Amino acid sequence: MFDKINIAQIVRSHLDTLKNDNTKKAGVDDYLTFLVLPGAIAFALIVFDVRLNERATNIIITSLSILVGLLFNVIVLLFDLVSKNGKRSLKNRILKEVLANITFAVLLAIISIILTLLANLPNTCVVRVVEFCLYFLLSQFLLTSLMVLKRIYLLFRNEIDELERSGTAGNQAEQAIEDD
Repeated sequence: MFDKINIAQIVRSHLDTLKNDNTKKAGVDDYLTFLVLPGAIAFALIVFDVRLNERATNIIITSLSILVGLLFNVIVLLFDLVSKNGKRSLKNRILKEVLANITFAVLLAIISIILTLLANLPNTCVVRVVEFCLYFLLSQFLLTSLMVLKRIYLLFRNEIDELERSGTAGNQAEQAIEDD
């Protein structure tokens, strides 16, 4: 019944990108970065009684909505890179991992938007739980976005380097023709 909206594959694919290629397990630093750190941030914000007011709610929803749109555009750029690379398995594997990270970030943003809307419920106890979850997911979104940013940078830089190398070969051939 819910097969069309089942997000388990997105979460599984993202978690698989955190595993070390040699050990096939996520390292301690990955657990610290993507679970403990967001949990500590969320806990600290709750302990220091950081509350969401209407202005903060609007900023969170607007920011996440804009970022989701931008992430969808990055997915289109990745698709273009995949179609150009053909059978280059290592680069395609990295592109698949980045796709998993981006779709996971979009998922985090969508859930965060929903939680932000729920943060205005009248029940204080429920609101505190929702705020903790929201702070946790927003921290994870930020960290995942930074990971995606780094990977996209490296992918595009590699692509530009390859274009420059092939352009250099083309320029050398043109120079050799001109010298004749």
